[in-house]
Amino acid sequence: MSNPLYKLPPELRYQIFKPLLIHWNGNMSNLIEALRPEEKLYHEALEIFYKENIFVFHRENGWSFRDMTKRAVLTIEKARIEIE
Repeated sequence: MSNPLYKLPPELRYQIFKPLLIHWNGNMSNLIEALRPEEKLYHEALEIFYKENIFVFHRENGWSFRDMTKRAVLTIEKARIEIE
C-alpha cells in the first residue's frame, strides 16, 4: 500500500517535515531513518535536513565533510567550524 504522505503536495510535506528536522544534535534525525524505505520521501527529508540546519563541526563531535556524500555537502547552506 502506498504511503499516505504521497497524497499531500510537496509544499505541505515540507511544512510537516521541517519542524521535525531542524534541530540537529549531531545525530541523524529519527524521521529520516524512518523514511529510508520510501526513497522519494527520504530524499525530500534529507534535503530539508541539510538545507535548514546549522551544522557545527568541531573536534568533539567528530563530524567531517569527508564523512558526507557529495550531494549532502552541496545541499548544506549553513555551517560553522569551531577551531580551538
